[in-house]
Amino acid sequence: MYREKDRLFVTHYYKEGEVAVVYFIGVGPGDPELITLKGMKIIQALMSDIQIVPIRGNVRTRLKKMEELNLDGIVLSAAGLHRLGLESIITEYFPPDVVVPAPCQGILAVEIAESFDNIFQEFYSYIVDRRTFFEASVERELLKAFGVNCRQPFGAYAQYRKEKDEEKINIKVVYQKEDKLLKSEVTGLIEETDKMIEKLIEEFGGI
Repeated sequence: MYREKDRLFVTHYYKEGEVAVVYFIGVGPGDPELITLKGMKIIQALMSDIQIVPIRGNVRTRLKKMEELNLDGIVLSAAGLHRLGLESIITEYFPPDVVVPAPCQGILAVEIAESFDNIFQEFYSYIVDRRTFFEASVERELLKAFGVNCRQPFGAYAQYRKEKDEEKINIKVVYQKEDKLLKSEVTGLIEETDKMIEKLIEEFGGI
């Protein structure tokens, strides 16, 4: 399946001249408080003058709490909202070059029992999306190379494109090193992915 766009959205516009109260939801397994911390660091790096109020629950619960707590806005993953048919409440998107999402966000994965593998291989080619496959593979490699997990402030977004007979990948990364949030990007051929990752790590001064 093709990757759902996972740009983040804000349900209320940021009020110029006022202190906006915004909550960022980190999507992925692990301790919710640590995931929230990851989101807080990334959003605060973008808008340093905001106050953040942590909220728990599913999407509808969080939207309800936003109203109950009289917050100015809430930041969520757009992919989940689109899949729930709630895209009409979106007021603003953060493009991936502004807020780099967590690796593999917006991608649907299929998990099967080992005994089902032979049957699965018969229709695998009909459901796999080549572009999404490359993007997910690169983002997973970035996780391994940087030695991070979903609890740490780390974003990675790979964009595949084909130019004539060449397959290229653009990689955006945001990485916390000590108390600094670093961001960089690189573009190159698919087969040079390892070299591009090494270049990113070198730009960050190691990991």
